[in-house]
Amino acid sequence: MTYDVPDWAFHQECLDLMWFLQKFAPGEFGVTVARGSSVVPGEFDVVYSSAYYDLRLSDHPRSVTQLSSYSFWERPEEGWPEHLLRWKWLATKNAGIHDRLDGYHPRARLLYHQVNPEKWPYGEPGWKEDPTFWVGYAGHRQVSKGFPVIEEAINRAKAAPYFCTWEGARVPPEGMPAFYHGLDAYCCMSKQEGGPRTGLEAMLSGAPLVTTEVGQVGEMVEDGVTALVVERTVDALVDALQRLKADPDLGKRLAWNARQMVYARVMRDGERWAGFFREVRDS
Repeated sequence: MTYDVPDWAFHQECLDLMWFLQKFAPGEFGVTVARGSSVVPGEFDVVYSSAYYDLRLSDHPRSVTQLSSYSFWERPEEGWPEHLLRWKWLATKNAGIHDRLDGYHPRARLLYHQVNPEKWPYGEPGWKEDPTFWVGYAGHRQVSKGFPVIEEAINRAKAAPYFCTWEGARVPPEGMPAFYHGLDAYCCMSKQEGGPRTGLEAMLSGAPLVTTEVGQVGEMVEDGVTALVVERTVDALVDALQRLKADPDLGKRLAWNARQMVYARVMRDGERWAGFFREVRDS
């Protein structure tokens, strides 16, 4: 299993997939997690690349990549999405991506992001000794991720920002559980997503989620039960943050329900991933 950037999302995903394979297919697979540039494909029976653009690995007879982005449809000048056909198998991270590829790639499978729940212990949301209302986000400071919307909404809601961003203050992986435990709300205002993975981490950790209806998370959550689902506007996010700020019990209910839902889903889908790798191995 290969990744591009150490300690960032794809690296963590590979480590989590390895955990699920060891749990649901013990002794069946010997798994190596390494940076893609260091891998000699011929040394492995199956090559799984978390970065679909690492085409050097796609020539392996049992090559697999995961698709957690729609961005390849926006880059026809670079040969996308035709390059996807070089990969022998595709794992699509939400139903929207899978449906778009239906009939295009013969071995595209719907397989959701997997997050190891043992890495994300549940914690009561918020720093209760501190009356400050903390709102978090982790990822890139991009317009497509809705970062400007989040910044303005936090300011208007008179909340305190707590960010982990690629371009700014990064939190090491071992510090991320405490990051989520320190939040009264976690926000996803993305235009498009595969997961996002951070939304799953936040829900497992007990941070109440405010999200657009996007990606895997948008397919999983129920508005008012496991998250607050909003339009991608500053006004909508401000209203959601003010609801959580005025009603701490609402945040607790959302967080607890979300933890139970995500835990059940990832454990169920762990068996699906094991079955997928058996299918690839035996092809």
